Amino acid sequence: PEFACCFSQLLNPHGLEVDIFVSHFWGHPFERTVRALSNYAKTVYKDLGKESPDDVVFWICLFALNQHQAKEEVGSTPEEGPFNAALKKARYGAVMVLDGRAEPMWRIWCLYEVSRAKEFNQAFRLIVDDGDVAKASASTLEEISARCQAVNKLQVEHVSEEEVDQVCATHAARTHARTHARTHANGYLCGRIRGGRAHISFN
Repeated sequence: PEFACCFSQLLNPHGLEVDIFVSHFWGHPFERTVRALSNYAKTVYKDLGKESPDDVVFWICLFALNQHQAKEEVGSTPEEGPFNAALKKARYGAVMVLDGRAEPMWRIWCLYEVSRAKEFNQAFRLIVDDGDVAKASASTLEEISARCQAVNKLQVEHVSEEEVDQVCATHAARTHARTHARTHANGYLCGRIRGGRAHISFN
């Protein structure tokens, strides 16, 4: 490639301070992810001291990581990787992009991010196409809630041993990621979803 760097670096060679970390499922239609983030930015930009929604800086792995060197970018352990650093340094916490199927709740990387957000005491919000999950329809909230509750009953789907090894360097860490992260996800998310509350406090 002519420029062997990440897309974000092409646009902002000197870097930007991250406002919000984005946890999402890669299989979610990209246009819907953009719509959810755009609508969310419209509701919070003034509170963040921004002049317009376009000034809100989201950290999205697709653009922030150098896809030409993806393996090297991720690092040997999650704690050493850019996901961890971006989540820790995000000035206004994190959001998770959901649809009715709540696919991120079945992905070990996303559950790991929920767990780390709690450990960093970061604000964590759930968003849908219209913005905050509180704006979702009752049927969508019920569908998401049911999917989240199922996380506690079944193993995380579509997780290869390679993916587990990327998240967990040891057997003990593996167990921690599968149970500890899933417990946080279920305990802190399901009740808020059922109540239509978008904000999750880890205090």
